[in-house]
Formats: sequence, C-alpha cells, structure tokens
Amino acid sequence: MKILVVDDENMQLKSMRIGLRTEGHSVVTALSAEEAIELVKADSEPFDLIITDYLLTGISGLDLLKTVRAEKQFIPVIMMTAYGRKELVIEAMQNQCNGFIEKPFSLEWLLLEIARVKNHGIQNANYHALNNRFAQTVHQINNPLLAIQGNAQLALLSHYDPVTMKHRMEAIVAATDKIMEINKKILNLGTAREMNINKEKVNIKWLLEDCLNMFEGLMAIKEICLEKVMEESQLHVSGDRFGLQQVFRNLILNAIEAMDGSGHKLLRVTVEMDKTASWISVHIADTGCGVSDAYGKVFFNSGQTTKENGSGMGLRVVKDVVEQHEGHLQISSREGHGTIITVNLPVMDRKRNEIVFGAVASGSEPAPTKTTEHYTRGEGE
Repeated sequence: MKILVVDDENMQLKSMRIGLRTEGHSVVTALSAEEAIELVKADSEPFDLIITDYLLTGISGLDLLKTVRAEKQFIPVIMMTAYGRKELVIEAMQNQCNGFIEKPFSLEWLLLEIARVKNHGIQNANYHALNNRFAQTVHQINNPLLAIQGNAQLALLSHYDPVTMKHRMEAIVAATDKIMEINKKILNLGTAREMNINKEKVNIKWLLEDCLNMFEGLMAIKEICLEKVMEESQLHVSGDRFGLQQVFRNLILNAIEAMDGSGHKLLRVTVEMDKTASWISVHIADTGCGVSDAYGKVFFNSGQTTKENGSGMGLRVVKDVVEQHEGHLQISSREGHGTIITVNLPVMDRKRNEIVFGAVASGSEPAPTKTTEHYTRGEGE
C-alpha cells in the first residue's frame, strides 16, 4: 500500500517508516497536518491509507481528517492517539475515521489495525457493487410490467372479442414469465451462478422480435408506427440471452417513452452486418424529443436520465452488458428531432461457434426486408 504517515516527532516517523517499508509498503512522511494536506492535494497517485497522530503542532489530526474527507473522500484514515477520550472518538467517527490505535503500540499491533481497515474497505466495496447490481436488476422488472399494463388496457377495449382477448392474455402470461426470470436473477445476486455469464448462440433477429412483441400493447396504446428493416440471413452472436434482452428492451422502451407528445411517432429498428462480416449493428431510432450534445456524451453513465421519475439504471445496464459482450455503443441525437442508438456486437463464426474479428465476407449480401406495422388504439383494436 502507499501510506502517508503524519507525526510531529521525527523519531516516531523514522521508526514507522522503517517498519512499514520492511512489510513492503511505500511510505511518505509529513511532520505536520498542513504538510500532509499539501501532499494529498498535490499527489497525482492517491494514497491508499493515511496514519496520523491526533495531537500535532499546528492544526490537529482531526482537522486533517476533516480536510481529507472534503478533498479525497475515499482515503482510509487511522488515528494515533494517547488520549482515548470518548468525545474525540465520537467526533472522529462522525468524520468517517476508519481506525484508531493507542500510543504506545508495537509494529505488530499497527499492522493488525491496517489489515482490519483494509479488509473493511474491501467488504464495503463489495457491498456497494452488490447493491448497484441489485438496483439494476430490480429496474428490469419495469419492462414486463409496462407490457402487462399495455396488454391489459387493450384487453379491456376489446369488447370481449375472444381472439383478441386470447392474444392479449398470452402476452400478459409471457410478461409474467419474464418477471419470474428476473426474480431468479435477484435471488442469485452475489453468488457464483450470478457472476458467471451464461453464453450461448443467440439469433439477434429472433431476439429483437421477442423484445418488440413485449411492447406491442404499449405501442398500440401510444399509437406508434413500427418499422423493421432486417437482413434475411440469420445473424448470431455468442452471448447471454437474458442480458441482451435487457439491453434491447431498455432501449426500445426508452424510444417509446421519448415519443410521448410527438406529433409523428415512428420507431425504426434496423439490423445489419458490416462489409467484413465482423460486426452486427442494431439501430433503434425514434422521432422523439432527442437530447443535447452535452447530454449525449454522458448518455450511458449511471444516474443520467431525462425522465422526470427516472433513475438512469436502465442505460447503465445497457452499457455494462454490451461491454461484457465485447461490443460498443453509439448515439446520434438532435433535440426535438429524435435519437438513434446503435448497438454493435461481434459476429459469431457459424463454423466455429465463436466470436471472430476481421473476418472476410463471402458471397453476395442478402437484401434486407422492410416491414412496417401501424399500431392504433380503437374498438376491436
């Protein structure tokens, strides 16, 4: 670890520096809190740990702790003190002091406290990572819930037409199955099963059709026209089917919601392979509100959203899953005119069943097929 040791006694600094370096740590020393603050601010490579005496010449170790928390919130701090007053401990804890060691102490005791603080930091990092995955996974329940809502509303408008009612009920059952699948993911969070991506051969065209079918009822309620342009050939990637479904459902739902209030509502989904047969590109375009250039640069960052009650979790899921599949994302948008999101995924080699880069396409490219579906709400749908 890279450790900053702060004490106004030279002999104390020297003995701690020698002892910690013997254990393999990199040690920087400071004789005052003011000097330590300058080192924290100036060092391009942050310290992994600060060990400071409480009673220093000039400002105290507690003042140093408060400043560090304002400047470098994540650096763990261990306070050395010969005065174990309850008031001092409480105030230090309120400022997120990570550990205490009472003078005099041995090197062995110091190393034990360093190990405790380090392990506690790792546990906290794991907790926050798990908590973030939990929030992302729970967020995915919204997609099938909206599908259930749309199909239920259309079923109520069908005037007991048995064919329409059956179609809508089947869609609702399919959406509840998806919720059950997500619940399994929630139960497996943090386990070895959850951490391993279950890769399989995935037909992108079929996957997209399944994702679009989920929102058929919602598009009908919102009177959105759907246009699909897909190549006839079967395009496959090696990936996690569940994760890829979440990618396209999130992007399709975002496109649908972006068109609320638009006079012309067109959702266009295009699937194509590049000329080298190395990449499959899926373009999801809408005629919605669009986003500014500044927002477009942070579009897929966690917590970024233009929705009034949105969390930005869906877009973070999209980014994480696409990167796990060695793919990349592109966004093109104009405020007031719409947005195009492109998901680029590496093609699976049909012969070897693995991802390849830079493959040479053979034969002529098949012509894409264009399908347009108009969803309108009305009597008998």
